[in-house]
Amino acid sequence: MRIFIGIKIDAPPEVSQIKCELGHAHSKWVKESNYHLTLVFIGQAKTADKVKISQALHKIVPQHAPFVISLKGAGSFQKRRSSGVLWLGVEDSTALKALHNEVNNAVLHIFPNLKNQYKDYTPHITVARIKDREELSAFKQRLNELNVSRRQRVDEVFLYESLSTPNGVEYKVLERFNLK
Repeated sequence: MRIFIGIKIDAPPEVSQIKCELGHAHSKWVKESNYHLTLVFIGQAKTADKVKISQALHKIVPQHAPFVISLKGAGSFQKRRSSGVLWLGVEDSTALKALHNEVNNAVLHIFPNLKNQYKDYTPHITVARIKDREELSAFKQRLNELNVSRRQRVDEVFLYESLSTPNGVEYKVLERFNLK
């Protein structure tokens, strides 16, 4: 199974507005029900590994108090010369960093060969994968013009399974963990 640890995010209406305004000939938009903030991406894992992760999360997550994150701004990651990822930014949060660091360290303890991909953690919410570089730039600019700015309370962390289906990727909640 392909798994990751994340936080569910409510979809800002501005993203739907951009899809309607600018079209989406060269883009693949993330389903609003799939919006999330990844804490740690694990990838392929066995059932026994999932159990170890679950046990670690049951110890870690309740030690953290609920907190608020703020979505602000937009950005992109260029994956190749002609494609990239459009994302919404998350303002710097001490509580989010502390939770991420502790979860990340636990995962690296369980998977010592897993590359530490989060030395420079950039919290973000992926909203689209866009094949055309100019379209990516236009979408990013328009998203920034709309000035997405919203706050969301975080009181749960989720262990997700990423499933490829004929209708696209689906994220199945395997388990939820409540902050104290």
